[in-house]
Amino acid sequence: MQKQPVFISPAPLRSEIELQHCLEVGITERYGPVVSGEPLLRLLAFKNQDAMRRAINRGRLTVPIFTIEHRRGKFALATDLAEWLIVQRSSAIFNQAWQVF
Repeated sequence: MQKQPVFISPAPLRSEIELQHCLEVGITERYGPVVSGEPLLRLLAFKNQDAMRRAINRGRLTVPIFTIEHRRGKFALATDLAEWLIVQRSSAIFNQAWQVF
């Protein structure tokens, strides 16, 4: 008999939609609706700008990053960052569940 994966969640009472909303509100309250600079690096878990630049150039960053005319740097919407973080978390939970086997 094959075992079914066990899904382990640190917040079992919250749905992903609720978590995404909480993240989005928190990011927006702290950084505004458009995030750039050091906060963007931290939210994407990059150590420095060069690491993020390389990820963007190699097409490895799946969150939408954009530029703004006449502005320096890269930008992302708080909404997109919250969704990306939830997708990363869901992927990790799924992978942990299958590692039991």
